[in-house]
Order: sequence, then structure tokens, then C-alpha cells
Amino acid sequence: EDIEVGAPAEGNVEGSSTNIDLGLTADEVERLREKWGWNEIPAPTTPLYMLFVHQFTGFLAILIEIAAVIAISVRDYQDFGIILGILLVNGCLGFREEYHAKKSLDELSNSLESEIAVRRAGETKAVTTKELVPGDVVLLVGGTVVPADIKFAKGDTMSIDTAALTGEPLPRKYPSPEYGDVILSGSTVVAGECYGVVLH
Repeated sequence: EDIEVGAPAEGNVEGSSTNIDLGLTADEVERLREKWGWNEIPAPTTPLYMLFVHQFTGFLAILIEIAAVIAISVRDYQDFGIILGILLVNGCLGFREEYHAKKSLDELSNSLESEIAVRRAGETKAVTTKELVPGDVVLLVGGTVVPADIKFAKGDTMSIDTAALTGEPLPRKYPSPEYGDVILSGSTVVAGECYGVVLH
């Protein structure tokens, strides 16, 4: 069974189709990844020098800087040197703590990266959600956080929690005349199993 992926009106993958039973081939995956990139939201990165500069913009740091300005204005060079030393030590310690916290958070995020079952070249395999490309056939089951906009292909009527996106307290049913057959990225599968095609 072939399903069209991405009608031009929705701005998805134009002019391509995916076989639900076979999924994409390795060549198709590579071609689509070159065109669309990884399935992830680029995280803002803070340069290390900005992380260091940030240590001198807090309330305590500004008080110390004011004290340093007063000391130099009255030509008390000894106090100025001591205050400057305190400011630098405080900045270096703060930078070290923030750097290690950032590094630990990055490592934790990488280790918690979720996986999803995908049909590729006639086989079902688990891939990380960032590896998905438009046209991939994925299996959605209870508890799955939907990793991209997914067009329902076949399976059960799905109960989908969209509260994080819409604020609605009750799960939506997909497919349905009211909500259509596109399950939104970021929603959570409450019940049901289905195959769907990644749109974007």
C-alpha cells in the first residue's frame, strides 16, 4: 500500500510516496536527510567567553565592581587590588560551576534521547527520533511522545493527549472528521497502535 507524503498545500515532501509495508530505503533516507536535515530543534549554544562574561553581570559581581571603582577613584590601590582579586576568583569559580553543569546537562540530554520503531527497507528497527526523515513509516504505541507531525496510515483509532499543545484536558481521537488524520508533534499517545508517515 502506498501513501502520498506531503501534499503541496501543506508544504511537505512533494511528489514522493512511501510504501507502508516496506518503508524508505537507505538511499532515500540519505537523500531526504540531505534535503531536510535532522529531526531536531537546534538548541541555542552559548559561547564559553559569554559564559565567562556572564559571571560579572550578577548583582553581587556588580557590587564588587562598584567597590573596585570607588577604591581606584580614591587611589586606594591596595584595596583595589584585593577587590579585583576577589572579583576574578568569584568569576572563575562561577564559570567553572556553570561549565560543568552545562556539560552534565548535555550528557544527560544525549543519554535520554528517545527511540521509535521505524519501517525501513522492509524491516522494523529502533532509531533515535532525531534520525527520522519525512516519509519514514513509524509505529505509534501507548506512551509514545509523537516526535514529528505524523499522517495516520493504518491501525487502531488513536487516543492522543494534546494538552501540552492545545490545553485540552481530554484526549483527541485520530483519525476523525473533527481532527483529521495528522497527529501533531509533541502530543502523547494514550491508547492504540498505528502506523503513520512522518510529514515534518
